[in-house]
Amino acid sequence: MPDPTNFIGQCISYQIDPGQSAADNPGPVAPMPGQTTMAAVNVGADPRNLVGGTPWMFTFLKYCAGEVTTCALAGGVLTGPMSGCYLFRYQSAGGASVAHVGTDNTPESDGTIRAKAVWSGMMGAHGATAMGEAPTKVIRQDEQIRIARENQNQLPKLCGYFEGHNAWAVLFVPAVAGVSVVPGVLRIAAVRPMPLLNWSAVSGMREWR
Repeated sequence: MPDPTNFIGQCISYQIDPGQSAADNPGPVAPMPGQTTMAAVNVGADPRNLVGGTPWMFTFLKYCAGEVTTCALAGGVLTGPMSGCYLFRYQSAGGASVAHVGTDNTPESDGTIRAKAVWSGMMGAHGATAMGEAPTKVIRQDEQIRIARENQNQLPKLCGYFEGHNAWAVLFVPAVAGVSVVPGVLRIAAVRPMPLLNWSAVSGMREWR
C-alpha cells in the first residue's frame, strides 16, 4: 500500500482493537513489545463484497493506556485508536521501529504521566533518531465530527499508519450501505500525510510537557 490517500472512500473488513485501559498496578517503567497482530485485508468500493479487492497487509500495533507499545517497522504498521497519543518512528537495536505512546484520559492522568516517562527514558538511547507526531493534530476533532455526521453519525476511529519513511493519519468510520451499517466493515473516510517532527521539537511542546 504505497499511498493510502489512493483508498479514500474505500472499505476494508477489519475491526480496530480498542486497546486497554491503564493497569491499576503497572509493571516496570519500560516499553511494551509484543502487542501486535498481523492483518491481511482487501480494499474495495462495495462494503458488501470485498472479494477481489486490492490486498493490504499490515501489522496492527495495539494501544495500551499508560504504556509505550513498540514494534518493528517491517512493511506497513497501523496503530490506534487515537485520541491524543503521540506516535514515533525511531531506530532501535533491531532496526526501524514504531512506538505508540499510550496517553490516558487527560494530560494529568497517571497513565499519561507514566507513558511519557517511559518514552522519555527510551530517548537516552534513541532520541537522535526519533521522529513523531499526534494524528489528532493532523485530522482534528472538528473534521472528525463533520465526517461522523456525513456517515449517519457513526463513531469515527483515528489511526496512524507508517510505511518506510512516510506516515499518515487515517480516519475510519463503520461502513454504511443504503441506510444500514455493514457489520465488521470500515470505510476509509479521510487520509492526511503526517509530517514527523524531531524528538527535540516534540519534547519542547507545551502539550508534551
